[in-house]
Amino acid sequence: MSAEGYHVSLRKVRFSDTDCTGRVFFPRYVEWIDEAVDDYLASRGFVFDERGGMTVNGSRVDWTLVTGEYWCRMLKPLRLNDRLLIRIWVERVGRSSLTFGGEVLRDGEVVAVARITYVSVSTSSLRSVPVPEDLRKVLAELVREGSSQSETISQANRSEGQE
Repeated sequence: MSAEGYHVSLRKVRFSDTDCTGRVFFPRYVEWIDEAVDDYLASRGFVFDERGGMTVNGSRVDWTLVTGEYWCRMLKPLRLNDRLLIRIWVERVGRSSLTFGGEVLRDGEVVAVARITYVSVSTSSLRSVPVPEDLRKVLAELVREGSSQSETISQANRSEGQE
């Protein structure tokens, strides 16, 4: 679902999300942001297939998105059965890469911030290619003016009282 320049996903922390301390295992935060991106793209007709390729509105294309970089800061621990809202937005669309920002919220409070950069690559050559125009148009729905990596980090620092 989309709301005010965000795509929003809801989830509940499951037992399989936790580690031996009873807290959410750290890679789950990035997985949840990645899943929200996948859900958003699929809702707009951009669907990953079983081999990592991409279809657009049901037709196979010669490009896909691969993860180039991810970053996450956990601000507060999450535990079993916490109910979460995951929201994502587009921070940047470059020539051949795009960056999503994301937040994990519990009871309206941001408990983690993250960023994932994807690279557009040719499925035949495995080399980077320009982000296709049809994808750029879809991403424009979620571009937040002025949002950036430094803003995401500053927001995390403010939440921790480090600025």
